[in-house]
Amino acid sequence: RFWDCSGSLFPERVSTPQPFKVMDLTYERAFGGIDKEGGDYCRENLVGRGFIAKTSKKVPDRTLLPNLEDPFHLIKSYKDHPQPVGFGFYGRAWMPRAAYLGTYDDKWRQTRSPAPPEDFRFDFYNAAPPDLQVAGYLKGNEEVELVNLTPEGTLRFQLPGILLTCTVTRLFEQPENDDRTSGVEEVTLHLDTLCLLPDEKRFYQVWRGCLAISDLTALEVKKITIR
Repeated sequence: RFWDCSGSLFPERVSTPQPFKVMDLTYERAFGGIDKEGGDYCRENLVGRGFIAKTSKKVPDRTLLPNLEDPFHLIKSYKDHPQPVGFGFYGRAWMPRAAYLGTYDDKWRQTRSPAPPEDFRFDFYNAAPPDLQVAGYLKGNEEVELVNLTPEGTLRFQLPGILLTCTVTRLFEQPENDDRTSGVEEVTLHLDTLCLLPDEKRFYQVWRGCLAISDLTALEVKKITIR
């Protein structure tokens, strides 16, 4: 679809959608993009389509419109700025994810660099689209239903409920004789990512755990065991 500005009664209208059989559900087909003539870009999606800068003087005629939209916030004017909706990993330079990086100013350079600033938020590492984020962590046994994402129309299945344990064997140095002894500790793992690949009838899950180390230049971890 595109903006049609050829009529004399209305400044712009949405063209009739072109029929299609298969379409990639990517952010390139969601609202967003860069308006080079207007000198601005969509901060929520740099690779999309349909964005026109407020200061732009160009006629929006034939400007491509997004194929993916929120049904409750459909684009009605070239001046609209709806929240982009899509699937896949969210760009690090896109808002609101980029805002979680914090403030990098002279104070940060003098007092904290190279550590993250005080207002850094770990939300920055969540690459899921804002609409597909969930509070807390997944349990791993949830029911999954995909509607209109496969040729079958609807695909349902349940996550396998796998439980993982992780143990880390550390190396400890004894100053008096320079011998090294090992200690074993358990690291809690959280299921924080579910990636769906409906075209391939596959999915994968990512567990994540944190372990503190004291020296980035020394070898502190001898072995990691996952069961």
